[in-house]
Amino acid sequence: MNKVKRLMVGFLLLGLFASVSIAGVTGNWVTYDDKTGKKKSIINISKHGNSISGTVVKLYPGALTNCGACKGGLKNKPIKGMTVFRNLKLKDGKWQGGKILDPKNGKWYTCEIWQEGANLKVRGYILMFYRTQTWKRH
Repeated sequence: MNKVKRLMVGFLLLGLFASVSIAGVTGNWVTYDDKTGKKKSIINISKHGNSISGTVVKLYPGALTNCGACKGGLKNKPIKGMTVFRNLKLKDGKWQGGKILDPKNGKWYTCEIWQEGANLKVRGYILMFYRTQTWKRH
């Protein structure tokens, strides 16, 4: 009976950890231009089953408004309302395994996201080359 209780407590704690981690990244986050440091957009991160995605809900003045470099169904579509990352799942304390879009060049990159204090670190990469941005809670 002790083993069963410990197993149940373990599953309960695992569930609580996953809930806290999901709650930690969901909500609105401000993105910043890599070169100027000015606010670029607000991304809403939402949960979908056991994964998260991010949708642009606001663009600040000077931000790119349409995805002219995108291909297929996203070509020339407004960036506001666009899902710019998707299918990230929690593994080893990071959200990973999904893709993130760079609207400037229209390319999708492998993505991982993790929290550092009150900030969100967002990394897009190909092989060993990557770029990491810091987003702040809105």
